[in-house]
Amino acid sequence: MKISQNSTQSIYNNLRYSMSNLQREFVDAQRQVASGQVTDPGLALGGSNGRRISMVRDIERLNAIVDSNALAKSRLEMSLTATGTINDIGQDLLSALSTGVNENGTSLLNQKAGQSALAAISGILNTTINGEAIFGGINSGESPIADYETGGPKAAVDAAFLANFGFAKDDPLAASIDEAAMTNFIDNVLSPLFSATGWRNTFSSASDEVINARIGLSERGAASVSANEEGFRNVTFAAVMAMEFFSAELSGEAKSVVAQKAIGLVGSSTGQLADTQGRLGILANRIEKTTERMSVQIDELTAQSDQLITVDPYEAATRLNFLITQIETSYTLTGRIQQLSLMRYI
Repeated sequence: MKISQNSTQSIYNNLRYSMSNLQREFVDAQRQVASGQVTDPGLALGGSNGRRISMVRDIERLNAIVDSNALAKSRLEMSLTATGTINDIGQDLLSALSTGVNENGTSLLNQKAGQSALAAISGILNTTINGEAIFGGINSGESPIADYETGGPKAAVDAAFLANFGFAKDDPLAASIDEAAMTNFIDNVLSPLFSATGWRNTFSSASDEVINARIGLSERGAASVSANEEGFRNVTFAAVMAMEFFSAELSGEAKSVVAQKAIGLVGSSTGQLADTQGRLGILANRIEKTTERMSVQIDELTAQSDQLITVDPYEAATRLNFLITQIETSYTLTGRIQQLSLMRYI
């Protein structure tokens, strides 16, 4: 008599293995229905997956530039607004200086206007975003403009006056300074403090080199402006003269020279600051246009990449339902087999 080698245990083990496979397929099917995409692109696409990976990398690179452009544009817009505000401050100072210098009351108003302008300009040039000074150039980790009273600029101006005339500006002897002497002092002694070199040595810790940003895959641009720009130096020069010399013991003749020089500096700074605003505006526009183009590229690449791994929703749902039926059937069979004995099977 031939005895069968089958057993309840072997059939049960086969079903358990089959159940394990069905459960893995069920999990994958659930994910595909929920996401609308294949769960293993490498397995589904084979060699074509390299193309998809390349597109994903391009998308990540473009998104990184878009994020960087958002920060660069924010910096540029703040710089643009700040530069416009400094220009407005210069115009207010110009209005004050144009009222005349013959009366002591007028001199006091001019001095106050210069003091207010200097404080406002310094505060704006020391503006920060995310802890970085937007006018600091590449040296953005510290405030670019030194405190006038305590940081060295005032001491330099006072020292220049004393060295040139032999007495301080609040000395009664200052009343003897005539037009020619005051003109010479401003043009040849004081002015060098506000030259590019003098400004960096006395007033500013900003770098001339500004931050460059990658605004496209193959395009870069200056994403900031330095506090060392000539327009900033000239309007600050005018404010310093108004603050320092309208409160001094100078004659009306000498103060008239100060007013004329300061008015001329503000006039020059107006055009210079307008040029700075123009550069900032052009770059901000370039960033906006480039970002728009890259956003279109990102959308196109994303659509192409998604298309490669997208599954048919009807087919995915049908497969999920089929697997559910299979699993339920397997559970039923397993339950019945567990009730079998070897004697019944033989």
